[in-house]
Amino acid sequence: MAQACLADDGADCVFVPALRKDRDEAKALLSAVSTAFVHGVGVDWPVVFEGTGAGRVAVPTYAFQREWFWPEPAGAEASGVVADVAEAGFWAAVERQDADAVAGVLGVDQQALAGVVPVLSAWRRQRTERSAVDAWRYRVAWERVADLPSGRLEGRWLLLQPSGSQEVLTGFEEWCPGLERVTCPPGVDRAALAEVLASAMAGAAVVGVLAPAEGPEAALALVQAVLADADGAGRLWVLTRGAVAAAGADRVVEVGQSGVWGLGRVAALEFPERWGGLVDLPSRLDGKTLSLLAGVLAGGGEDQVALRGSRILARRLHHASPADHGTHRTPAEPWRADGLRVLVTGGTGALGARLARQLAEQGAAEVVLTSRRGPDAPGARELTDELRAWGARAVVEACDVADREAVADLLARHPIDAVFHAAGVLDDDPISALTPDRVSGVLAGKAAGAAHLDELTRDRELSAFVVFSSIAGVWGSG
Repeated sequence: MAQACLADDGADCVFVPALRKDRDEAKALLSAVSTAFVHGVGVDWPVVFEGTGAGRVAVPTYAFQREWFWPEPAGAEASGVVADVAEAGFWAAVERQDADAVAGVLGVDQQALAGVVPVLSAWRRQRTERSAVDAWRYRVAWERVADLPSGRLEGRWLLLQPSGSQEVLTGFEEWCPGLERVTCPPGVDRAALAEVLASAMAGAAVVGVLAPAEGPEAALALVQAVLADADGAGRLWVLTRGAVAAAGADRVVEVGQSGVWGLGRVAALEFPERWGGLVDLPSRLDGKTLSLLAGVLAGGGEDQVALRGSRILARRLHHASPADHGTHRTPAEPWRADGLRVLVTGGTGALGARLARQLAEQGAAEVVLTSRRGPDAPGARELTDELRAWGARAVVEACDVADREAVADLLARHPIDAVFHAAGVLDDDPISALTPDRVSGVLAGKAAGAAHLDELTRDRELSAFVVFSSIAGVWGSG
């Protein structure tokens, strides 16, 4: 307050508050002394720090150096291509739809360009937007890894396997002499599994735990019991089969096993000090495969691998360029909704509503929006009015896509030409706080809903079947 009372000629004065509301008194006083010091006031620092154990530290005699560690996008300068000033001016004029300026750059009559410049401007804007979107696109690739350690695993390892089932990793003891097989009932819950682990871990320290998981719920119990509840259980490695399409011969992916990988990527972020990794095994195991597995577990730095024949394939995430083939190939003719009858699940939510507007703008004849609350969902009436204003017939239906009979009834009443599955249940929490019922609820709306829509529309000539998912399944999310 005193600072505010000074005239302009008192600007050189410094006021230092030694007591501040809601601040620790010792910190406030030390901040006051420091403020005075940096403004030129002499401070007897040995007295200030007396009894704290503080001491002097010699600073470098050279100037401090700073290095920028954030990755920089490769621009035109990095590629060695210098933008042409005239070309830049031309495209700037096009974007402004300034026909006179464009004509001046090209040296032609302005009248000849009157109808061309708006078309060029729209094309330029579309290409710019497309380039921005392309920069957000990634793809998963699998690369062979050859420099992992070989030999036998040291220490004590636990292998959890369901009782009454076929033995898991038969013969792995040759590569892991300290392996101990621990049986547990199929579908065992978190608490019971923690008891089994506590009994099994009595004795020498455990280096790691190996366990197959049939689905996300089983993987949840494993992660909770081994990483959240058990002390000293070492790192957890989860085994799957058919969870990923890592090699050219992999045609069918088991959805439940893929869900295990999705949960595993989250576990890796929430338990980095205890998480081992994910290993997808081939349908047939031989001595070579078991030796490769031992190399992965020995600590080669890879935590998402697929074993195929004599190869270790590690998962990688790459930028997807427009030239990439496969599922990322840009179609010659962009898909449009002109005249189509389109189903949008989760249609009254934020994502579904935005998608519905885009479909109506593209000329969709009918847009069927579903949600669990249907017409009673907030904003449903306003959304349908907006879609009708675009010329589309808009219908809102209450339908839980996790209920197969409800989906069948919906499709019987609404013949559709395209499906956009945007429905989903959000139920965020750390893994240690989740329950099987909560995980099943999320899977029901997204995965089971997609399966029902797929099964019930296979006899229809659909123009598009699009499923929305989350980046959490690709690179995890805490």
